[in-house]
Amino acid sequence: RWITLDGPSGRTKHLTLDPAIPQDGPGATVSGKLVPEFPEPTLLTIVLSYLDLSRKTLALHGLFLVTNLMATLVTLRLGFPYYGYGYFVASVVAFLAACVVTFQSLDELPYHAFITGNASVK
Repeated sequence: RWITLDGPSGRTKHLTLDPAIPQDGPGATVSGKLVPEFPEPTLLTIVLSYLDLSRKTLALHGLFLVTNLMATLVTLRLGFPYYGYGYFVASVVAFLAACVVTFQSLDELPYHAFITGNASVK
């Protein structure tokens, strides 16, 4: 995506250089979108944190970090047209891993709720 930088800035907004841009509007934002562009594992890691599975959550974030680092280094060598694909690949890999871990943890939830947390069974 190309961003054109020849429009009014915060310093020149009062000069009304371009009447097509509303002067009193909120302006453009780079981030803060309501819906993420890529499948992010954030919701699934919130579920894992709620279930008090902090080691699995940490492992998923570590997987995302390492995958993002390696895939970004690969795409940097491929050139400018491939910038951003490393983050996309890391997001998809971490999302799939978070799905597997979350669904396995939810399958084991009754066992942990009634057996491992029950003092009379021990």
